[in-house]
Amino acid sequence: MTEINYKPVPFPKGDKQYLQKFKLHKEGKDHHLYDTGKAGEIAFGVKLFRNPDTNKKSMPCFSYCANKGGYEKKNLWTKEFHKDNPKYKGKPLFKRSGLLQTQKPIIMVEGEVKCNTAQKLYANHFVTTYQGGRSGWGDHELKKYHTDFSDLKGRDVTLWPDIDQDGEGKVQFEKLCRVLIDDFKVNAKIVNLPEFDEVCSLYKEEYQEDFTKTSYDLDDLLISHWSENLDEMILDTYVPEPSVLVEIPYSNIAKDINNLVFIDNAQNPVYYDITKNKLTSGKSLNEKYQRDIKNLKGQPHATKFLNRNNCAIVDGLAFKPGADKIYNGHGKFEGQKLLNKYQWPKFEKIDESVNYEDELSFVRDHIKNILCGGSELEFNRFENIFASDFRNPERNRKYMVVLKSSKGVGKSWLWNVLSECYGARNCQPIDFKQLTGQYQGCLTESCYLFIDEVESRGFEDKDRRANLKRLVSESYHTIDMKMINHFTINCFYTIWGSTNEEIPLKIDEDPEEERRLYYLEIPYDKKYIYENYGEDYFKRLFGFFDPDVRSHKMMRNIHLFYDYYRYRFKADPLFDITTAPLTEAKVRLAKLNRPAYYNYLDEIIAQKRVPATRKDFVNQNEFMEEVIDYAHEDKLSPIARNQWKPNMFEIYFKKNKKHFSLPEAVRGFDRDNPNRKLRGQCIRNHEQWKALQYNYPVIEAHLVDNSVDTSKLQQFVEQQEQNKEATNDR
Repeated sequence: MTEINYKPVPFPKGDKQYLQKFKLHKEGKDHHLYDTGKAGEIAFGVKLFRNPDTNKKSMPCFSYCANKGGYEKKNLWTKEFHKDNPKYKGKPLFKRSGLLQTQKPIIMVEGEVKCNTAQKLYANHFVTTYQGGRSGWGDHELKKYHTDFSDLKGRDVTLWPDIDQDGEGKVQFEKLCRVLIDDFKVNAKIVNLPEFDEVCSLYKEEYQEDFTKTSYDLDDLLISHWSENLDEMILDTYVPEPSVLVEIPYSNIAKDINNLVFIDNAQNPVYYDITKNKLTSGKSLNEKYQRDIKNLKGQPHATKFLNRNNCAIVDGLAFKPGADKIYNGHGKFEGQKLLNKYQWPKFEKIDESVNYEDELSFVRDHIKNILCGGSELEFNRFENIFASDFRNPERNRKYMVVLKSSKGVGKSWLWNVLSECYGARNCQPIDFKQLTGQYQGCLTESCYLFIDEVESRGFEDKDRRANLKRLVSESYHTIDMKMINHFTINCFYTIWGSTNEEIPLKIDEDPEEERRLYYLEIPYDKKYIYENYGEDYFKRLFGFFDPDVRSHKMMRNIHLFYDYYRYRFKADPLFDITTAPLTEAKVRLAKLNRPAYYNYLDEIIAQKRVPATRKDFVNQNEFMEEVIDYAHEDKLSPIARNQWKPNMFEIYFKKNKKHFSLPEAVRGFDRDNPNRKLRGQCIRNHEQWKALQYNYPVIEAHLVDNSVDTSKLQQFVEQQEQNKEATNDR
């Protein structure tokens, strides 16, 4: 099979094609090159781009891919692409070849532009930086560092952070300083710099204008306080305490403000925490941030701080693929701003030349042969569901999928695979009662819901059944939560469920009317699978993907599964996402949902066990009397003789939609008096009689003297027409 992993190599010597491909012009102004440590050998480049409309800066990377034979708009020199290379330590520092040769003391700043500027200001030092911005150096808690800092071992390094309005530059450089000291044995320290407000004040005093940026650094127009004291400033340093690496949660609301969004559609203040993916009340935030002495001085006014400092505000939540993080609603949400919680799955399209279909054959066989019971029809439906969900997450598949089987056949395993494909942050396993109960906070956290055990107990409530149907079919929902008043959410919920119960759901007695449920029974158990597919079957299945392991190989397999159904599977263009398909399992479930006496009366009619059922029409009262007498002697009767009620028969005929009443009274039901007119119900051959329900001579001929056998209806009608024509001719 063709290798799909990217393999980065240095730029081909003398090759400048990247300039044209990425529209670059002048090095040092619009792009910067990182070398491998060998002079002239380039590892990757960084492009400086500033959006002219928003003035926001971005720093996309580019590198050379060996197995694709060209430049890629991504930094391949990351651990993501070097998991199988034990010698790889991280991305090189900026100007590494010069760093390895110099004996000068080192200054480290944030960003390549500032690095070049600082080098001119400090000619007696060597200035470098790392790619990735202030927090791009790594994670000290996980001991994952994205840059190779080993070149700095034993060296004197002075860190010069940006002075950010939110203070994060200083925080990150203090953490980096301790990491360099503790993990890389570097003689590191940090320049003592003033606070942002102080710099802004000095800047305005000197230049008679406000400083408009949110960060001040060596590349800005320097205040004289700096430009006249550069030699002294580089000597005024400190070493942060080890405790700087231990961050106290909820201790810096200024840092967290961009992760908190005020939701303005509840009576009490409600905030959404983006990083934690959860809702919290304003009261709770005030309590938590009492530890923030710097910004709040111990006063419980976190919510006031957020609103005074322009915390983002929305009217409601949404899961809206394709929309911005905060977008303007439409329809029922017209005029409102909504916070979009949906996160796209992070899978890049695999090159079409890569052949990986054979690697999916075992998984597809599992879905077809086990979960779909070997049915080509159901397997095709499943694959079309995958393709539709992955390709068009913005479209609403208006039915849930429920699989019934014994335990341990791989249903939950499929849920885990789908959860990775949908995007883990968009998914959650939930209890059935969470979905249908009074409080539904889970609906604010995910739009893909996986129910491990669908159960009917406590689900007889019609309101709950109606609520479940609304969840899968509508896009506007009102949600109640404990401690928080109800609010609205714009979302299409996709629901997958499994069950071991015989009657997991109450559904419509007519299975064709149950449009919101795709119900399928798996006919095999674990014993059958072992006997027919081997004792190692599930070992092989979890070798493809094990949610508890999540190795690079297994995540690659998920990538293949997602890519196949999103891009390669030939989907049926007529596949219906609005109405659940009718299955034999759903027909059986509908029958099980009917009252027992319904099925009993069906059997009596089908077998013609009482005289009233021997014709195609019955009189309800006559039928009731005969059934009660018959059931009294029948041990299989579900109803005792004294418990049969007239309204039970009336409900039975009304609910049984294929039966219908004659529009007018007809004769023939009263065997003692054939001329007496009584009302009747059609109980068989419905389509034939519907066409003849106003042809009373035919009906009465069938009922009174049995001269019209049902099988000869058409012949009788034709003869009737001929007699009428002969009479008219005379």
